[in-house]
Amino acid sequence: MSYATQARPYAVAAYDIAQKNNRIEEWWRYLLAMRDILSFKKMKAYVSNPTVDLDQKIDVLQSICKDWLFDDAARFTRLLVENERLPAIDDICLIFQEKKEEASQKVRAVFMTAFELDVAQQNALVATISKKIGLNLQPEFSVDPDIIGGAVIRFNGNVLDISVRNQLAQLKQNLIR
Repeated sequence: MSYATQARPYAVAAYDIAQKNNRIEEWWRYLLAMRDILSFKKMKAYVSNPTVDLDQKIDVLQSICKDWLFDDAARFTRLLVENERLPAIDDICLIFQEKKEEASQKVRAVFMTAFELDVAQQNALVATISKKIGLNLQPEFSVDPDIIGGAVIRFNGNVLDISVRNQLAQLKQNLIR
């Protein structure tokens, strides 16, 4: 289940504070630690248990995260617990990472093509798309023969579909109208 809508304001606020205090990497380590801790079933059950006092939940999380914890992160943990946003930690990490990459002008992107491209073709495609959207893309390539030709590029929650399959679907819609 995605909590992206709930996670966005928390991730953006965390990133803004981290950037303002020049502590982006410290925040990143803290968020990853929280995500890892909350990935355990017993921990998820504990923090979602309504019979456990909020202060107890906060104390347990902060004691586990003590190696990565600093004042702002401790307040952030309290805020997540009090507002019942711990289930959104995966999305908070994802959005924080996107903001971090965006600031460094390096954005992860998944390029899906209909067939395997050689290195020269990959580089040419990445350069063309990077120039078009104005971002420095860090590509990851995969193959999906169902797209027939062209490519589907996913980055920062966006999809750029320049596949033959998509063009045929658009042509079909235009003919039907």
